[in-house]
Amino acid sequence: MLEEAVALLEGLERTTPSDRAARVELAAVLVSLAGLRENSAAVGLYRRCLELDPKCGLAWNALAWTLATSADTAVLDAAGAVRSAEEAIVHLPLEAGVWNTLGVARYRAANLEGALLALRKSVDLGGAHAVDSLFLAMAYEKLGRPEEARAWFARAGAWIDRSGKEDANVIRFREEAMQVLGLSGSSSSTAR
Repeated sequence: MLEEAVALLEGLERTTPSDRAARVELAAVLVSLAGLRENSAAVGLYRRCLELDPKCGLAWNALAWTLATSADTAVLDAAGAVRSAEEAIVHLPLEAGVWNTLGVARYRAANLEGALLALRKSVDLGGAHAVDSLFLAMAYEKLGRPEEARAWFARAGAWIDRSGKEDANVIRFREEAMQVLGLSGSSSSTAR
């Protein structure tokens, strides 16, 4: 269905290339379609979206998230993730999820202080979900602040327990955090 909409909108774009509204609509459809795709295919669609609408904060954010968190190591690009996340912030400065993406991207780029700033901003804007907490835990641990790391790790576990939400990314990030914090056991048991 989305692919049909893309084909229609691309036809409209070819016939009316100066129609900004058509370009923005096509970009929005591409963001939706990219979310259904795997890693490198998603990256290509996000980039196509940004060619059509360079002000699409959602596409910048989604591109940054994919470049920072993909399970496919061939897609990972920490520096590209940071650049994309910073561009997303320009367009969506009050979105907690965009600050979360910037924090994760900065963490992946080994800018730990920058990661803390962005992740804390996400929390201040109402984020404070498991991903914020897990990456805060890892950043604090790498900065030699284990008490704060353990507190954020426990907070992530409490959020997961309360919400009942633990998707594949949360499971993967929890495992990573356990490694960084030197915790043993399965990801289903949170150190408290």
